[in-house]
Order: sequence, then C-alpha cells, then structure tokens
Amino acid sequence: MGDETTETARISEQFGTLDDQGPLGAGDRRQRPVRQRRIPIAVTGGRGIGVVVVATLVLASGSLAAQVAVDLPGTDRLLPVNLEEVYHVGTGNEAWEAFGLLDRVAFDDAGRLYVFDEQAYRIVVVGPDGTLTGQFGREGEGPGEFILPMGFTVFRDGRAVVYDAGRGALQVFQPSGAYESQIRCRRPPTVRWA
Repeated sequence: MGDETTETARISEQFGTLDDQGPLGAGDRRQRPVRQRRIPIAVTGGRGIGVVVVATLVLASGSLAAQVAVDLPGTDRLLPVNLEEVYHVGTGNEAWEAFGLLDRVAFDDAGRLYVFDEQAYRIVVVGPDGTLTGQFGREGEGPGEFILPMGFTVFRDGRAVVYDAGRGALQVFQPSGAYESQIRCRRPPTVRWA
C-alpha cells in the first residue's frame, strides 16, 4: 500500500493534479469532481505466466483546459484545381479497354501497367505510352487459366503472380504473359497484393 501512495505522489509531482497549475489543470483552479476506480488488468508473459496488475483510473468530470475555441471564416470558398494527365490508357474505342471488375493494378520497372480484371479472368498489360502490349489469363482449369482468382501482384522484372483460390495455388506468368508455373498453397498466402 505504501508503494502505491509513493507512486501516486510521484505521478502527481511529475504531471500535476486536476486542481492545480499542472498540465491537467493548466491554470483552471475550479474544483472538479474526481472519481477513482481500481481496475484489475491481466498480463500474460512468455511461457504462459499470468500476472494481475491493479491500476487506478482517475476520471474527472468537466472540460479540461486543453480545449480551445477556434473562430473559422464565415464563408466557404472554392480553391482552384489544375489537374494534369499523367497516364492515359487506350483510346476508348478498343474491345480490350472494356473492363468488368478492376480489382487491382500494378506497375513493373519498365513502366508497364498491369490491370487485373477479376470478372473477365484476365490481366491486361499496357505500355508506358498507354497502348495494349498484351493480355493473359482466362476462365478455365488448364495451365494459365483461373477458377477463382483472388489476389495479384507484379514483380519488378514483369513476372506476374495470381492467387487462384479455386485451385489453392499461385500461378506465375513470365513478363511476356506466358504461363510459367504453379505453386500449390494449403491456405491463402499472406502477402500484400498489388
């Protein structure tokens, strides 16, 4: 009990109390009702050793002096916006430009954009100039085909990896879009997809 009183005094000395000039009072000397409540907290260490610590929670009613009123201007005003096109895909007239469900996109080091269209079971590859350079994948059960594609990422060298939940596998594609290999997974990989 003596250690708890000493600790409370040390904390009060360092941080102040609710009714003095310390950080919590910050010049407000009005008496505020203070409630203390003991709360047991269970802490588990390594090897399953459990310790129960009793903490004292101090609750104060009323506002603290850290609240500051700020006057804002009376009317809103529009800010000018200049949008500059930094990347453009296609012309809007080609069949490959029609997408179903764009799930993810990624770039490789060559500046190619990879668009994962989950609904169409395909990956569209667009060059830095915005033109189609290739597409791969389709619905099916053969090599390079998808049953239930869920995740997608692209390596710097342009190899793409698609997680196909229907197969329980990762499918790897070469930078050209050609099917390279399949890696079976018992459960979904824990990677950050593109």
